[in-house]
Amino acid sequence: MEHNDDDGRIVANQVVGAARALEVLKDLFADPEGRERYAAADDRQQVFDDWKLRLDEPALRDSSYGDIPDDSRRALEAATAEQLEFLARLDETFVRDGLFVEVPSPGLLMFH
Repeated sequence: MEHNDDDGRIVANQVVGAARALEVLKDLFADPEGRERYAAADDRQQVFDDWKLRLDEPALRDSSYGDIPDDSRRALEAATAEQLEFLARLDETFVRDGLFVEVPSPGLLMFH
């Protein structure tokens, strides 16, 4: 899921479906009830599917839990509610500091 640029640096490939699914999880993990439900669930995909239906953005509502790469998904599934809270707080800090990437909407992808 990566390649080398012209200067030999490793560059991650863009995986828009996975990024959208992670946006759903970011929203879920930012909520104490969401974190607890996800961490305690036997079927985390169902928690994801239920949560995404609460969201307003159509692209996020159409996202798929299965688009998250296996290793990343397993790491999130192994996390406790406390670890998920730490991730949510870290993400909030990064966003507040301007360290984030916007996930393009399908419409923007078509016209750029």
